[in-house]
Amino acid sequence: AIGGPSGLAKNIVFQAYIATNPLRQWITQPSQVMRTFAYNPQAWLSGNIVKHYGEWVAALAGGSPTEFSIFINKSGLIQSVDKQNLIRGSLLQATDSSNRAVRIAGEIATLPRKIGFDIGETINLVGHGAAVFDKYKRAGKDVTDVTVMREMHSELRAISYDMNFAGDMVYNQTSPAAVLQFMQVPHKMMLQLSNR
Repeated sequence: AIGGPSGLAKNIVFQAYIATNPLRQWITQPSQVMRTFAYNPQAWLSGNIVKHYGEWVAALAGGSPTEFSIFINKSGLIQSVDKQNLIRGSLLQATDSSNRAVRIAGEIATLPRKIGFDIGETINLVGHGAAVFDKYKRAGKDVTDVTVMREMHSELRAISYDMNFAGDMVYNQTSPAAVLQFMQVPHKMMLQLSNR
């Protein structure tokens, strides 16, 4: 369903609704971090959410890595933002094409998405990561231990709606995806009521 007519239809809907409006994404994606207040209010009240954002930005700018920036980078989520299940589709395949003209056209077509959605989703995931990291750190767990870190990564994916391929809803990979692709967000939101 990623390539062919279904993938193309799904991608056209995504481009029209989300990718062509980067300013909207700078508001909607980062604002999703607010739901972590219910998950870990102490991280917000202590200022640790903002502190961890600062640590991540500093490390990104070439500063010394911190436990938090290492945790985020090892999650693989930031590196996979452009493969998030709302945006996979034929235009992404075009940017991987061996045909130079098709690749350039694909890169131009994905520029608004990269400026809007990708930046917004990165901010969203770092905020969710900060809430998870703070919870485990405050509980006295060794956040550098591989087993603990994997548990934290699993929790991070779960509270951020598991928007990777592994967490994709079946209807998002079939012909009705052009119409149903945005149904997974409220569907996954409702699933949070019983999520581990």
